[in-house]
Amino acid sequence: NPIAHSLFDELKTRIPLDSFGIARCPGEQVTLEEYVRVEATGIATVPSRDCPRICTLVRQASSDRVPHQVQDNEGSLLAIPLILFDEVIAVMFAEKNRGERFDETHLSMLEAVAPVVAASFKNAESFTALSKAKDEIYQIANHDTLTGLYNRRFLFDFFDSWRSGVIRNGQIAALFYLDLDRFKPINDRLGHKAGDRVLCHVANCLTGQFRESDICGRIGGDEFVVLSAIATPVESDLIRKKIHDSLALPLTIGAQELVVKASIGLALDKGNSASLEELLHIADTEMLANKHRRR
Repeated sequence: NPIAHSLFDELKTRIPLDSFGIARCPGEQVTLEEYVRVEATGIATVPSRDCPRICTLVRQASSDRVPHQVQDNEGSLLAIPLILFDEVIAVMFAEKNRGERFDETHLSMLEAVAPVVAASFKNAESFTALSKAKDEIYQIANHDTLTGLYNRRFLFDFFDSWRSGVIRNGQIAALFYLDLDRFKPINDRLGHKAGDRVLCHVANCLTGQFRESDICGRIGGDEFVVLSAIATPVESDLIRKKIHDSLALPLTIGAQELVVKASIGLALDKGNSASLEELLHIADTEMLANKHRRR
């Protein structure tokens, strides 16, 4: 099944899988379409008669309509029902052979993509459906679910290639580290939904101020990072002012009008050799110093 093959290729870059597959579920009968296994020579399929352990767990997930995981001498196996229009149409399963369990992060990612996989599986002949499933996996793995900005994982994966482009263009890589001022009192006084509104407001301000070639990310609760290519160090002062000015626009939540402020730290990669971790540390240190002065 090309759906299983393509999804396995995409998922194994995000989750440490040894195998992946999809089983049809017509009524109470479970027909294992194929069992995809990673081997030294590539990807192979195994007939369902050779997979009684998988068939048993798939039947449980299909019947109970909830994920099931089992760990035994053969490894860890996780089965997640694919539900479409309140009907279990199939079960996808993933396996680790090294004695490790799938953790909550792995389960959450697989559960998040399950509805898209279900739609793609139902329309197996549709290239658009398959592309959507792969795009959804990419979106979940690389973006913050609340704000839509890039997440910490993406920033670390992408930084080196992004900086290479900056260097080729004769520019300087600049990292801006933002930490919101007095964000906790907003959560405490107005509630977490109001806090989420503030975070999305900040994300919109950042994406509205920066170019598509710049990278805006959320790396913590109220911590944001912007990677920008600048021509000279002086340009960083102008960018910092633009960020403060854009955040100064009032945000109305219910009867409350809020003005969001942030402390900003800066790190410039003038030598074209610093790691992202080093730049984050430099910018974080300056940000904390600026926050202390603002009090």
